[in-house]
Amino acid sequence: MTAMAQNLFIDAVIVHVPDDLSAVATFTGISVATDDGTPIEILASAAGAKAKLTGNFFHVYRGPTVTAAAKKIQLTIGGGSAGTGKVADVSVLWRPVVAGGYYLNA
Repeated sequence: MTAMAQNLFIDAVIVHVPDDLSAVATFTGISVATDDGTPIEILASAAGAKAKLTGNFFHVYRGPTVTAAAKKIQLTIGGGSAGTGKVADVSVLWRPVVAGGYYLNA
């Protein structure tokens, strides 16, 4: 998703992985961050993080943190495809810093 028109507060981000990704051979990690000049790190896979991605994994990031207009919150899956039906659901709670800001889902 992309911040449009104005800067936005990111109040919370919930990342939910409903499937077990820990045993998928090609999967190496997952991250969620903004592409600001100094990225806002929401979820970062570190050494051993793959082992934690068992079924029904939740991660909650709490703000508020400000992301700039025209910047994205993006999900990155490392190591190629995690497999058919293997998904992550990302929910973002946000509000504009000033009137007119909004997110556009891609």
